Amino acid sequence: MKQMECKALAKALLSFLPSHTYVKKANAICSVPVGSVFKGIIFESSGFSAAAFYPNAFAQPLYVPSDSFTLTFGKRLLGNWHYEPEQEESLAKQLIESMHTESAFKLLGDLSTPEKMTLNLNKYHPNPQDPYLQRAVAYSFAECSRFDESLSELDNCRSSLRKMIQEQPNVYWPQQLLDEVTEFRNLVASDPHGAHRQLQEWTESTRAKLGLPA
Repeated sequence: MKQMECKALAKALLSFLPSHTYVKKANAICSVPVGSVFKGIIFESSGFSAAAFYPNAFAQPLYVPSDSFTLTFGKRLLGNWHYEPEQEESLAKQLIESMHTESAFKLLGDLSTPEKMTLNLNKYHPNPQDPYLQRAVAYSFAECSRFDESLSELDNCRSSLRKMIQEQPNVYWPQQLLDEVTEFRNLVASDPHGAHRQLQEWTESTRAKLGLPA
């Protein structure tokens, strides 16, 4: 689905979701104000059909540094979705109905703030030992100034990464992530206020890279 078509569909959806806005770079609509968590519906294009697309309800914590949009925490709506010109309103209604049926709105509510992420991220991820999940939970605890819990989860994350490095020594990303998490853990332990400032810097940096509103 081309960007112009995404924008037309998003415009129809916004009539049902007045507290949302269209984000051109992501081909998505998100709730506003965005704050520290980007949450909404993103339209993935299909490589097999110009008209086909995959709608995903997702949440992305901006205080976890990233150069791109990630769908780690979310779900793809079931079904075969195709864009048809001048059928945007009908398609938007189908999407809203599907989001209700598949509890996508509940997901967005459960992951709408850092506090809720500390409680619910594990519910929306299949692998509790995934270091990306553990990092997001740890950073969410720190964002909520719950530093002891953040330290505990950071240690869990580092243990998972060390195990991956031992088992897959030729894979480069676990070491990169371990370096970041270790540096942040040291900051949390020695300077909690500095750790919070670091999260704020990451939030604004990620927001700028993704072209998001405040």
